[in-house]
Amino acid sequence: MQIQSTYYKPKKKKKNWKPFLRMVGGLIIIFGLVYFVFFLPLWKIKKIEASGTEKVSPEELVNASEQYLNGFYPGRIPKNNYFLLSEEKLAEYLKNTFPGLKEILVTKKLPTDLVIKAKERQKTIVYCGQEKCFYLDEDGIAFEPAPEIYGGLNVVLKDNSGREAQIGNKMIGSDLISFALEARKVILSDLNMSLVNFEIINYPTADVNAVMPEGWKILLDSKLSSKEQINALKKVLDDKIKDQRSRLEYIDVRIGNRVYYKFR
Repeated sequence: MQIQSTYYKPKKKKKNWKPFLRMVGGLIIIFGLVYFVFFLPLWKIKKIEASGTEKVSPEELVNASEQYLNGFYPGRIPKNNYFLLSEEKLAEYLKNTFPGLKEILVTKKLPTDLVIKAKERQKTIVYCGQEKCFYLDEDGIAFEPAPEIYGGLNVVLKDNSGREAQIGNKMIGSDLISFALEARKVILSDLNMSLVNFEIINYPTADVNAVMPEGWKILLDSKLSSKEQINALKKVLDDKIKDQRSRLEYIDVRIGNRVYYKFR
């Protein structure tokens, strides 16, 4: 019997490069899109407009914004990219750069512009610690150095509690500011008297002293009506003190319908 055998040489399988080529092509497309969106000069912010300020000029706002946009995010991605720019972070940067700005709104405007609208803090009173004085806005935030001048046109609050102000710090509440402004107005109108300044000994506190040019003080409660307290003071000055005002040490009008005073 004759046995025949046949040997088949297996064929080599061809390597399939298609998945690899697809992956490489996908990466190329992704990197191309990243470059197109992040690095292409086409998307660079080209124009910045600023408005709403007087003390800080629009040019200063624009220059500060351009300085911020000259930086980079991690990966050397430029901050001046229109799509990646965070309006909130730029607004925060401008607030830190210009403490006198109370509100800043940064808005993107197509195709590659920025619009900045700002609102400045308004001076209300001068706050003086032991060493330095600052203007406060209506919220009690220190935002600008002020001269230490008592008895002038500005309402001055001297803080003898030992605290010192710093730019950007909230030093007192808006209610205390409103009381000081109103009390000064009432003293000028109802008593026809000027004052040197207001002072507080502790903070927080409701007790506020009005220091008069002759050296005596009016002890006030900022939680009560300044008008009613000054009316009680006027009655005592007219009926009791009369021409002895220079001898006064203080008049206390914080106790409702009772008034206490002390001579030196």
